[in-house]
Amino acid sequence: MASPPVVNNESLDNDDVHVVEENAKDNDLTSRLRSVVWKHFERKIKNGKIRAFCKHYSKDYVGGPRDGTRHLNDHMKICPRRKQIEITHYSKKLKTVEDDQGNVKVETYSFDPDVTRGLIACMIIMHEYSLSCVEHEWFRKVLSSLNPMWKNVSRNTIKSDIMELYEMEKAKVVSLIESNRSKVAITTDMWTCGSQTKGYMAITTHFIDDSLTLRNQILRFIHVQARHTSQVLCDVLLRCLMDLNLERKLSALTVDNCTTDDRMIQLLLDKLDKNDLLMGGKLFHMRCTAHILNLIVKEGLSVISEGVAKIHASVAFWIVTPQRREKFKEISRRDILAIPVSTVVSESAFSTGGRVVSPHRNRLHSQTVEALMCAQSWLNAYTRDNGHTTSSENPTFADEEKVDAEIEEDKIGIDKSRPIPSHCQP
Repeated sequence: MASPPVVNNESLDNDDVHVVEENAKDNDLTSRLRSVVWKHFERKIKNGKIRAFCKHYSKDYVGGPRDGTRHLNDHMKICPRRKQIEITHYSKKLKTVEDDQGNVKVETYSFDPDVTRGLIACMIIMHEYSLSCVEHEWFRKVLSSLNPMWKNVSRNTIKSDIMELYEMEKAKVVSLIESNRSKVAITTDMWTCGSQTKGYMAITTHFIDDSLTLRNQILRFIHVQARHTSQVLCDVLLRCLMDLNLERKLSALTVDNCTTDDRMIQLLLDKLDKNDLLMGGKLFHMRCTAHILNLIVKEGLSVISEGVAKIHASVAFWIVTPQRREKFKEISRRDILAIPVSTVVSESAFSTGGRVVSPHRNRLHSQTVEALMCAQSWLNAYTRDNGHTTSSENPTFADEEKVDAEIEEDKIGIDKSRPIPSHCQP
């Protein structure tokens, strides 16, 4: 005759539920717990009867030795708590981290969808993707394949994430400028977006921080309602400066060389306290050097405008049809097209020479310098003639790493990644 089940005398609830000890000897009830379902159920005595209690969910079923396990398997297929636990367990992965001493160790981490959304927002900002990319079918499939816990988001949701990220970064920039002891210089310019037909004002700050590092930060890229008069530009700029508490920390304002900006500067000086400006505001108005050079170049091109127009017309004539292209190649093969119009190539040789004859190689003989310079030029030509990657091609990610290495090696005038002609190989 089988011995009765060993039962815990401690009451577990108001229904007098007791746990059946699984290690009881000669117990017919525990000897048959061979199904995998018992990893998720536990036998207990409830009101004098054997019941099977789910370990994940507050649910119990008949659990006697003659009751079978099919109904328990059915419960495991729909148990909500078990599914949640399995997903949480699945989201735990391994990652490698490196400490300050360079030691690599493995740690576990749990998937956080908020972190992924923040990274997607950064990706859209940095790579200038459209907001609708988060709604693309295959983009969603990729994220779902990486982790089934990922919940797809809409473009409006990711827009909210971007705005939240913008406010956080803006607060950091404002805090950095406010804590900095030096004054700040401002540059501003207007740009009209062709696709939107809207005008935007870019406001950029330039300052040297406490570590003597020059910093440039775009403060605002604000839409300005038409018309863009000097008074409108002055009001928008002053309002932005006051919002960022910069009206008393200005050193100079750099703008284009135009009459509208000249009048805007005068209006702005009338509204600022000149005691807060350098030399009472005498150095406040700075004109953009690049804009002045651009005006000079345009004026110079106007002198040769007739010749430039002829070149444009000639180019337009020869590229209309493939037959004309072929005819042009036949007429001009390496005669007209080989005539240089500047000495840039020779000037660039001097730049290369400065890297070759570096302070660490200033004892090189003149013949050695010539050999290095000419050989490098010839090897570059050999590389181009044999169809290898040049700077004019679009590099892949792997090529970018090679380019970084080439830059370091170019500092000493040597490029190990370039192929060596057959007559130079051992």
